[in-house]
Amino acid sequence: MVYEERNAWAGLIISPISMVVYVVLVLQQAAGRPLTDVDWFPLMLWVIGASIVAVIILSIVWGIIAGAKDPTASAGPTSATATSAAWADGSSRRSS
Repeated sequence: MVYEERNAWAGLIISPISMVVYVVLVLQQAAGRPLTDVDWFPLMLWVIGASIVAVIILSIVWGIIAGAKDPTASAGPTSATATSAAWADGSSRRSS
């Protein structure tokens, strides 16, 4: 799995979890009061920030695990770009 795909999957895994956490926190703060009385804005900012950190951590851990399983598959986007750039300008071809 390539780097970008792992990041997308990490976001898809963390997003529903963070949405559930946000709803639970808002309902806990309501504690029987009307939901319009809840100060939701700081909660939302904290949950968004924590979600971003969680996606970054999950992507790093997933990359480490993928690299440990198959070091050649998780080489990252730079190696493929460098190889295709070398082929495009002909620097890796033999001169006759």
